[in-house]
Amino acid sequence: MMVSVRHTQWGNLEPEGLGHDLLLEWAPWARDDREGGHSWSVKPRVDPGYHGDPPSRVDRVDRIVARIGLEQPRYYNVICHVYLGEKSYGDAARDLHMTQGWLRTMVLASCGLVEIRYRDLAD
Repeated sequence: MMVSVRHTQWGNLEPEGLGHDLLLEWAPWARDDREGGHSWSVKPRVDPGYHGDPPSRVDRVDRIVARIGLEQPRYYNVICHVYLGEKSYGDAARDLHMTQGWLRTMVLASCGLVEIRYRDLAD
């Protein structure tokens, strides 16, 4: 019975706010780069899947996520699994060998970290 209570508590932790929005905006562009092997930072882009240049926020978030990858690889892995891999919390937690509650906590922390660094760059 205790397990279901904990699951219910963790199930209410959904990311929201600027950091989450930035990662959602960034992910399709980063995913496109990984899958297509072409970089949108190279001009002119000749990839047949070209759908315009990314918004300026995407470039900033890309630098932020790259820095997180160097400094905090566990957060980077969470960002990759959830935002780039588009995996459910259950699948991502299993792949990363953690509980769903801990994964959700790390997603929230990752979103907060992205937001803080984004705001620092904007200042």
